[in-house]
Amino acid sequence: MSNVSPTDGGYQYYQRTIGDLEDELKSESKKSKKGQEERLSDLEEAYQTALRKREAELEETVRNLKENLNDTLAREREQNKEEVARIKNDTYDKFGRYQGNEADVLTMQLKEGQAGWEQKHLGDQKALKDAEEAYAQRLKELQSENTLEVEKAVQTTRNSINESNAKTAKKTTLLKAILFKA
Repeated sequence: MSNVSPTDGGYQYYQRTIGDLEDELKSESKKSKKGQEERLSDLEEAYQTALRKREAELEETVRNLKENLNDTLAREREQNKEEVARIKNDTYDKFGRYQGNEADVLTMQLKEGQAGWEQKHLGDQKALKDAEEAYAQRLKELQSENTLEVEKAVQTTRNSINESNAKTAKKTTLLKAILFKA
């Protein structure tokens, strides 16, 4: 059997194969980088969406608290007005004359009622302020956590790209060594 070998010792064949492998490795590296960039942008977009959703929920809660507080205040004002009208009716007769001690007791009750209302109002304002501060603190914590997660994802992506590039470089070096030995 005859053995036919190329006149150039197969150099062109191996040179073409190395070129094809290098092109394939470059293509794989580009695909890998593109995929990692897409994952990173998807991760950032998901974080931004979740953050906006959380902010909207917290704003809705604060708005509801304010509305409830305003409703309670309006109701209490109306009750106090009714109480004042009742006390006036009990204190003065139809000619506008003072009716005596019972009015003093009612005045004292009115003052106590107003003091109680003021205390409740201060408590409600403090609760609202505390809720707003808790919201702000939680928002800071969420932003901090997300920043750390994004930084970890970016670092993982960088490490993956570096590993991929290192493997590509090893393969290229190995192929060149094989070709130049042959």
